[in-house]
Amino acid sequence: MSSLQFHFLLIIPDFNWICLVSIKDPSLCDQRLRINLSLTFVRKPAILNGRMEDKAYLLALSSSGFSPRQLLELLQVFGSAEQVWQASLKDFARVPHFSKKMGEKFCDFRKNYPLEQSWERFKRSGLNLITLHEDEYPELLKTISDPPVALFYQGKLTTPCLRALAIVGSRTGTPRGKLLAKKLASSLAESGFTIISGLARGIDMAAHLGALEGGGQTWAVLGSGIDRIYPPENENLARRIALEGLIISEFPPGTPPAPWNFPQRNRIISGLSLGVIVVEAKEKSGALITARFALEQGREVFAIPGDPTSELSRGTNALIQDGAKLVQEIGDVLAEFPYLPCPKKTSPSLESLEEKILETLKTKGKIMEQLMKEVNLPIQQVAGTLLMLETKGLVSRLPGNLFVRT
Repeated sequence: MSSLQFHFLLIIPDFNWICLVSIKDPSLCDQRLRINLSLTFVRKPAILNGRMEDKAYLLALSSSGFSPRQLLELLQVFGSAEQVWQASLKDFARVPHFSKKMGEKFCDFRKNYPLEQSWERFKRSGLNLITLHEDEYPELLKTISDPPVALFYQGKLTTPCLRALAIVGSRTGTPRGKLLAKKLASSLAESGFTIISGLARGIDMAAHLGALEGGGQTWAVLGSGIDRIYPPENENLARRIALEGLIISEFPPGTPPAPWNFPQRNRIISGLSLGVIVVEAKEKSGALITARFALEQGREVFAIPGDPTSELSRGTNALIQDGAKLVQEIGDVLAEFPYLPCPKKTSPSLESLEEKILETLKTKGKIMEQLMKEVNLPIQQVAGTLLMLETKGLVSRLPGNLFVRT
């Protein structure tokens, strides 16, 4: 959906403020500076410098039940996560829109929360935590009205991702819908886009797989802690994404996949993306919630049309009626981003033993004993390498312990 809103993030290093500039209608701009724009200034809380001791308090606050907006407001009022954590009921009384009951509830939580033990356990978990104004925090996500002040992640988060598109849709997608999502994700990945989705059954899963098959990156945004993969049958896919892309969540480790977490999660899927592509959706679905967030955030919205008699096409067809960009091929998406250069594609690297086993499986599948004999290595080494190849999606294990190339 072509939007008349343009957003620019202005960060002034010497000042403790962020400015989001929103031009509502660029056609109103002229040389006399009659510009219809809005400026939103947000104070940058001291917590967001990413110090380890601050992160311990932020881990605790992320578990306290505060909403993203409440946590942002508390950090703006008190200046740091440590000061929020140590605030008294009297201190909370000066926070706008913060009731006495909320303060009492937090104080009860704080009394029973094992701060030091939880932080030590988190450090041993192998998971990662990044705060809003660390350099690696995704730049696009910073521009939404309620960005997570902390993100928990597993995988590769080395540079901000500015070339990303979300593909979302029904958990009960049809074979046609899943095939379309997979092919579109693969083509976009080959064109250099990171594919964002939610690791759900159906369309989300197809989008992640397509991105990986296209040799690109994919990010999975969870509605649970990243140690609580949902649905559980996608655990192997999640491991592969963590190796080649990113698993990410604003919910702390241990958070179960409660139904109310997913709408909140959806704003991150759209916030990480330049646009959202909806593939099959009912009239009331999580995918349409993501599309609505995309519109509010000034992102593009795309939809793949479907059979008007199908329940799974009603949501996407309605989006198109409301002005979403109709997608029939990848060119319909790329046409909206002519300013983006096309990066060179790089192939994933393989260890020498991985290459050797793949070459051995080139013509036909083989059982473990055959592979051990052909590469002349012990079972522990061959089994470990096969597991890694399975995780990367390059090898599949069939009944009878038969291994084949995918």
